[in-house]
Amino acid sequence: MNYIRKVKQALWFDKNGAWEGLDPGETPADPVCSFDTRDCCMSVFAVDKKEDVPRVAAAFVGETENLRHFDYVIFNSSDVDAIGFEIIESGGTTADDGINSCHRDIIHISAQKLTALTDRLILEGRYPDTCDRISEKDVAKHIIEGIKNRFIEESRVKPKVLEKAQKQVNRKK
Repeated sequence: MNYIRKVKQALWFDKNGAWEGLDPGETPADPVCSFDTRDCCMSVFAVDKKEDVPRVAAAFVGETENLRHFDYVIFNSSDVDAIGFEIIESGGTTADDGINSCHRDIIHISAQKLTALTDRLILEGRYPDTCDRISEKDVAKHIIEGIKNRFIEESRVKPKVLEKAQKQVNRKK
């Protein structure tokens, strides 16, 4: 099982060499902060394979106020087990009920556990493969395809997002 979490990708790249000032084995703070927890809880989507990520992106962005790219980090059940994360099922609220059934909450999160996750992704050499971006153009395409394939309920996509996604897709033709 893989878990998808929306993050701020810019915080996962050391563009200015700031990480070089850290001692060996220290975890950069920026990626840890990008997880953006609330009430010691973090929302994730559980998917079987990385190929499911575009559908998650379309569902997630479809419920926001603006069409945009989707930055994410992906980690797996061995990370969850090693860190001791507690995961509960919690229905999502997107326009894609199939993706909503994949929604989970990681609860009782501590700063130490988030740091341990970041360590596993960065310090163990799995990064940058674990952090990626789906472009705004591709998110638009996946929203329209999701509606066409009846994964996404069109009436539940924010009107501004839907309008911009349709323009993006039609512009390509």
